Amino acid sequence: MKITVPPYQLRPMEDKDIDWVFRALSDPNVHQYYGVQCHTHEDARDQMKWYQNLVDSDTGLWFAIMHETGEPMGGIGLNDYSKAHRNAEVGYWLLPEYGGKGVIKSVLPAILEFGFST
Repeated sequence: MKITVPPYQLRPMEDKDIDWVFRALSDPNVHQYYGVQCHTHEDARDQMKWYQNLVDSDTGLWFAIMHETGEPMGGIGLNDYSKAHRNAEVGYWLLPEYGGKGVIKSVLPAILEFGFST
């Protein structure tokens, strides 16, 4: 499942994203707001497992935010989804160089639409 919001493309997180996920979540400017901190690549592997567990348990889905050039920019997703209560939490983070540029403002409506329709 891919979601296109020009000039961005959202696609499910994949194991191959681990290096840039580690770079982001080991940066104090990112984890001070996101709340997940990676000190090692093992921590990043645990985060990648968490993303996959959301899919496997049908409790959410996280997307990589990619620029149309293929450059990774961050992550956004839904977790703690409850079918019974029809709700979920939205979370997101960006690599520091993409903060304050309107990326989340652009892609958040597509994630909300995905959550309500899918």
